[in-house]
Amino acid sequence: MTARWSVVMLAGAAAAVAPTLAQRPASVLVVRNVALIDGTGAALRPNVTLVLTGNRITAIQTATAPVPAGARVVEGTGKYVIPGLWDMHVHLGDATSSEPALTMFLAAGVTGVRDMGSPRFERLRSWREEIARGERVGPRIVAPGPLLQAGPPVDTNHVEIRDSIQARHVVDSLADLGVDFIKVHEILSRPEYFAIADEAHRRGLPYAGHLPVRNDTVLVSAVEAVTAGQRSLEHLAGIPYYIRDVSHAAMYDSLRASGAYVDPTLQPFWALAHVTDSALWTDPRLQLVPAFRRAQWQDIRGHRSAAGQAFMARLLGWRMAAVHDLQVAGVPLLAGTDVGVLPLVYPGTSLHDELVRLVESGLAPLEALQSATINPARFLGRERDLGTVEVGKLADLVVLDANPLLDIANVGRVRFVIADGRLFDEQTLIRTKL
Repeated sequence: MTARWSVVMLAGAAAAVAPTLAQRPASVLVVRNVALIDGTGAALRPNVTLVLTGNRITAIQTATAPVPAGARVVEGTGKYVIPGLWDMHVHLGDATSSEPALTMFLAAGVTGVRDMGSPRFERLRSWREEIARGERVGPRIVAPGPLLQAGPPVDTNHVEIRDSIQARHVVDSLADLGVDFIKVHEILSRPEYFAIADEAHRRGLPYAGHLPVRNDTVLVSAVEAVTAGQRSLEHLAGIPYYIRDVSHAAMYDSLRASGAYVDPTLQPFWALAHVTDSALWTDPRLQLVPAFRRAQWQDIRGHRSAAGQAFMARLLGWRMAAVHDLQVAGVPLLAGTDVGVLPLVYPGTSLHDELVRLVESGLAPLEALQSATINPARFLGRERDLGTVEVGKLADLVVLDANPLLDIANVGRVRFVIADGRLFDEQTLIRTKL
């Protein structure tokens, strides 16, 4: 599944951002006569015209209402508008080894990403500032810097935690650097984990990530983690999904009451369950993946046994069942892809695949859509500005050729994207790159 324009076309993008993109949004931009899916849960509204002034939505009116004089008008007849999408689990430090990656996010309607561990936070912060000024094409970025784990770091995305005292110092250093939150990994002791949690709370930083595990034993339960302040559980961390048990209901109640979110990241597990499927290796998006990364992915493919594939298929089924149970229990979900390293997961378009996986797990299309729109906005404390299409909110919008409420796969039928009030159409995105 890809956006309307081929992502392969982005490979030939010019070396510099087109000069017009450095300008602020047009004073008034009008999207005329679209069907509006505002993301609040309200019914689809046909024949709506959106008026954007600068980077804000200033009017939502009938298609027959007059538009401001001098406005730039974009015709939306037969199209559907949704809020800009968020991928809430990416690794930009790895994903951006593919040059057009930031543009690929935007081309797919992903107007915001939550990085979950990359080296050099300063680089991501610089990108974020350049994107905000219109000097670089890409999504909004929320980032923690490198993630925290005990033992020697496996790569430059990690910082080694040696004991509880040093763990506090690391949190302080990251806080002084200006990170948005702290990311914890699974290789931590209980004392180290709770030291990180306490220091993050003291410094006013949220934290998220995995749960400490040793020899397949979870050292800190999901309920303990969210009680200590962990804001999101990644990859269904701490959620039992091998069997269903009546005791799970109490855990789901605790998660819901705590205000914690769960980011299932189903698509990378789907990809691993299908990694030997030869059809996936003809995907044109592979042409944008660096050769060294393709070789790593092929190595995973080549070492997967039939028994291993069968287990991954069962694991995927268990995870999807857990996602269904969490949704029924009212635990808010976040859509994320873990793009960066895992095979056959791509910037931008794999979020469309993630929404398909969520619907296959039992979510309604609107519920899946909200996991990438209003739920991220609420999680980030930015629901006053983002997450829905309403007057006064920032103009992050995606215009689609087909209705995603009828088929969630239609989120991949992107006609154009408006990010922070700037209009990006096919030609604009093809002219630009990371």
